[in-house]
Amino acid sequence: MSSRGWNVRTLEGWKVGTFRRFNIHALRTLIINVITASVALGFAANRRRNRDLEVRLWPSGREAPFVQIIIPARDEERNIAALLETLLAQTYPRGRWGITLIDDGSTDRTVDIGRALAEVYTQLRVVTASELPEGWTGKNHAMYTGYKSSSEDAEWLLFVDADTRHVPDMLSSVVLRGEETGADLLSLVIDVEMETFWERVLVPQVGELYTLLVGTMDQVNRANGKAAANGQFMLIRRMLYGEVGALDEVKGDVAEDRALAQACKSRRHNVRLEYGHKIARARVYSSLSEMWAGYSKTLFWASGHNTVRALVVALALAMYALIPPIALLFALANRRYAQRRRAMIHAPLQIVPMLAFRAVVCRSLGVPVIYAFTYPLGVAVGDAMLLFSLFRVVSGKGVKWKGRVYK
Repeated sequence: MSSRGWNVRTLEGWKVGTFRRFNIHALRTLIINVITASVALGFAANRRRNRDLEVRLWPSGREAPFVQIIIPARDEERNIAALLETLLAQTYPRGRWGITLIDDGSTDRTVDIGRALAEVYTQLRVVTASELPEGWTGKNHAMYTGYKSSSEDAEWLLFVDADTRHVPDMLSSVVLRGEETGADLLSLVIDVEMETFWERVLVPQVGELYTLLVGTMDQVNRANGKAAANGQFMLIRRMLYGEVGALDEVKGDVAEDRALAQACKSRRHNVRLEYGHKIARARVYSSLSEMWAGYSKTLFWASGHNTVRALVVALALAMYALIPPIALLFALANRRYAQRRRAMIHAPLQIVPMLAFRAVVCRSLGVPVIYAFTYPLGVAVGDAMLLFSLFRVVSGKGVKWKGRVYK
C-alpha cells in the first residue's frame, strides 16, 4: 500500500511539475516565428523569381497580332474618361488594335462619355450589352458581349477594368510577353494606389487573403498548379475565350478571373500570372464601405466556394496575428495572471519579427512602414469580410454589387 501510494503521489507530482514547466508562450513564440520566417523567405524567393514586366516598344518591322481591348463597365463615369485617355495613347502599331467599351446597364454618364470620345477616335466603339440573362453575372456577360462583337481577325482579347490606368507602351509590352512565354492567358498583378488610412490597412491584407485562398504566383505558373488571375487585367487568346467564356462554371461566377483561369488550366492551357507594376496601375476603392462591398463580394467566391478552406484561412490568420497582441494586453491588465511574466517576455519575441516583416511588405507596396503596426487590425477586418462573404453565399442571401444580387 505504501509503495503504491508513493508511486501515485510521485506520478501526480511529476504531472503537476511537468505542467508547470510547460511554457505555452515559448511554444507560441516558436510557431509564430517559424511562420514569419517561412513567409518572409517565400516572399523574397517569389520576388526574385517573378520580376516586373519591362516596358517595351513593339519591334520595328515585326508584324503585330491584332488585339481587341474590352472594357466591361457599369456606372463608371468617374473612371472611364481617364482610362480611355491612357488606352487611346497606346504606341502599338496603328490599325492592329481597337477598344470596345461594353455598357453593362449604366445609369450614369458612362455611355455619354464613351460615345463622345468615339466620335473623335476611330479605334473606340461603344456597345450596349443586352438585358442580363439568367445564370450570368453582369461582368461576365459584358465580357462575353465584347468577345461576340470583336473582329474574328483579333488574336488576343485584353480585358481591363475601368479603374485601371496604363502606360503608352502597355499593349506592346504585354503582347510581347504573352508571345515569349507561350501564354494562353496572361494576367498581371498591377500597381495599386493607396491614399487613405483604410486603403493602406486593408489592400495589403486582402492581397494576402487572396494568396492564401487561391495560391501563390509560383503555384499558378506551374503547369499543374493552382488557377488564378487578376480580373483587372487579363490578356487571353480570342479563340480560347470563345471556348470557355460562356461555360456554366465561368459565366455565373462572381470571381470571374479565378473561374476563367480554372477553365483554361483544366483544358491544359498555359495560364501565367506576373507582376505588371510598371505597366498599369489602379485605385480600386477609396472608402471602407466601398472596400467592404467590393471585397466581400468576391472573397468567398475566390476560394472556389470552399467553406473549409475559408474558415481555416480566417482562423489561422487570427491565431497568428491577433493572439500575440491580445495576450500581451491581457498580461499588462491582469497582475494576478499566473503566467504574466512569461507572457510579457514572449509577446515582443512574437510581435517584433512579425511587424518587421510587415514593414518590409509595406515598403514594397509603397505604403508608409508605420502601417505595419495596423496589421492585426487589417487581419481582423479582412477576416470579417471573408466570413461575411461566406455567410452571405452559404445562407443563400447572396452578395450585392451595383444593384444586383449574386447567389
